[in-house]
Amino acid sequence: MEIYTYSDFLKDKTALTFEEAGEIYNNLVSSLNTKDPDFLENWTTLIELAAQYTELRVRSETIPLPKREQNDISRRSTHEAFISQLKVIKYFSENDGKNTNWFDQITNDRQRQGDFANYLAYIYSVNTRKK
Repeated sequence: MEIYTYSDFLKDKTALTFEEAGEIYNNLVSSLNTKDPDFLENWTTLIELAAQYTELRVRSETIPLPKREQNDISRRSTHEAFISQLKVIKYFSENDGKNTNWFDQITNDRQRQGDFANYLAYIYSVNTRKK
């Protein structure tokens, strides 16, 4: 197993940096109606999928090769579910007449989509430590 750094990640030309992810996230959050209970239920699902995806993505580097294939199948399935749920969030924003440019910034590249899921999981994991 390799030991990775953030600098290693940044060498990939399609990498979604913390700065970019933060900007996209802020644009996303500003387009949300957080008082709508239906939206909040869907947002919770999005965050749960982001956390599941992040765990599966990390495991792909840490588990033995024979188990990796099943993990990869689960990871791809969770990735697809995350993107589908992100489309639901976009729908809520569109229905409220809000800007959804944030969606186009992450959906043009599959790896950036996964990076954004990781960013969401990160934001929630560090913010829930105080609770």
